Amino acid sequence: MLTKSNKTDVIVVGAGPAGIACAITLARAGREVVLIERGLFAGSKNVFGGAIYTKPTKEIFPNFEQEAPLERRNIAHNFMILGEEDSTSIAYRKDGNESYSVIRGKFDRWMAQKAKEAGVILVEQTVVRELIKNGTKVVGVKTELEDYYADIVVLADGVNSLLAKQ
Repeated sequence: MLTKSNKTDVIVVGAGPAGIACAITLARAGREVVLIERGLFAGSKNVFGGAIYTKPTKEIFPNFEQEAPLERRNIAHNFMILGEEDSTSIAYRKDGNESYSVIRGKFDRWMAQKAKEAGVILVEQTVVRELIKNGTKVVGVKTELEDYYADIVVLADGVNSLLAKQ
């Protein structure tokens, strides 16, 4: 658990698949990890589905095909490369077990539970307002309620991260 000074080994900001994968991998390696999520729960802010690829997911969750809330196995894969005035589509079908469709709200919540079981401290409903720096080094995060300090801070708060600009 955190000490009175709220110091830990690693802080991960954002409890989506990347943030949770990072947090659980570090916790399994013996690090003390705090995972901070601004939503009501991991996945609560996601209103769309996604594809979860089998090979990398099995590296972290070997039994996920039996345990995780999966919607269906994907056999058709479509990719689009967008330019400013044009696009290129690539599609292929494969009956191998390469990916599954998931509803992120369900899947992220399942992943977060697995992370807690591995020892990750999950702090939900908490917005990280800014990074705490000592010179040019990031040493923690300032939330709306309290400050957290760590040797390493990982930003996994999405493509439009305001923290990354700091």
